[in-house]
This record gives sequence, structure tokens and C-alpha cells, in this order.
Amino acid sequence: RGLLRPSGRDALAITNAGFQFLLMPLQAQIWFVTIDLVDAAAEEDRSGSDGVRGQLLDFLFRLSFSVPGTPYSTAELTASQQHFLGTVADLGGCMMHPSDRAVFYSTDIGRRMVRQSDSGELAHAKANIPAVGISPLKIIVETNFHLYAYTRSAFQVVLLTLIADMQYRLPDVAIGHITRDSIRT
Repeated sequence: RGLLRPSGRDALAITNAGFQFLLMPLQAQIWFVTIDLVDAAAEEDRSGSDGVRGQLLDFLFRLSFSVPGTPYSTAELTASQQHFLGTVADLGGCMMHPSDRAVFYSTDIGRRMVRQSDSGELAHAKANIPAVGISPLKIIVETNFHLYAYTRSAFQVVLLTLIADMQYRLPDVAIGHITRDSIRT
């Protein structure tokens, strides 16, 4: 969805949408990628079935209510769900034994692909509620290009170093300055 763009020969550069994606809460990122994968799988389907997207979402919702470590039969899944199961396994949403593809085991990641918490709330990509362990980010940029980032997340501060020269790091705030050179690098 335009998170990266070609930059030079065999190189990619992150776009504004890519930065926004990285600053989303973790659960919103997972939901964003999951929906993209469902859409791509629905477009790939050549069977002519109109309900592929619905079948895949149904599978994800059932997976979110499964018990981690419990074996589930793949015989109960439609052909498109069985094909999509490999993608979910690649993301860590379930596990399949290489010698026995007739059974899959859900994981904790699979349970959280659709839910924000164990209470069953859906994770919306536009939600402002941070996932557990991810602190909210508030940024103030003054007219003199001084940047104040109010966060506890070291990851978010590292992302800011891509556009600013960070000068101070305090427990709840990082202070930096945006310069022409910091933007170009």
C-alpha cells in the first residue's frame, strides 16, 4: 500500500505512509498487514467464488477464539482457508507439523491477529489506543525546527533519528533538531 518506493538502483526508500505505519501501535500494524494479506489472497483466487474474503476473515475470527496448543483439523477448512493457513503459519499465527499437514495448532499470535485484548475487542488501524508495551507518541515541532517527542519507546526515538538530530534523551521525552542534513540522510 505504498509503504516503500523505489529509490535508485535496487534500493527502496520508506514513504510517509511507511513512517505512519511504523508509528502505529503493534496491534494496528498486525491488523493492517493481515487485511492486506486477505485482500491479496482474495484477488489471487481464480475459482470465481465471491465469498473468499469472507471465508478468510471467518477463519481469522475463529482462530482468534481458539485455544493455543490445541490441535485443529484442516479438513474442516475450505480450500481457500487451507491455502491461507500457510500464510498465517508464516506469520506465526499457527503451527503445522511438516509431516502432518492435516492438523494445525493455534498460537498466541494467531489469537491476537484480530483481537486487541483477551476481551475480544477488534484492533482498528486508526485506533489511538496503544497496544500493551507500546507507549503513545506525541511530537511537537516548533517553528525553529526543535523537536520534542514525548514517549517512553526507544524504538520510536530511533525512528525519529531518521529525520532529526536527537540531542537529549530523558525518561519521558526526547529532544532533537530537524535540519536539512538530517532530512537528506
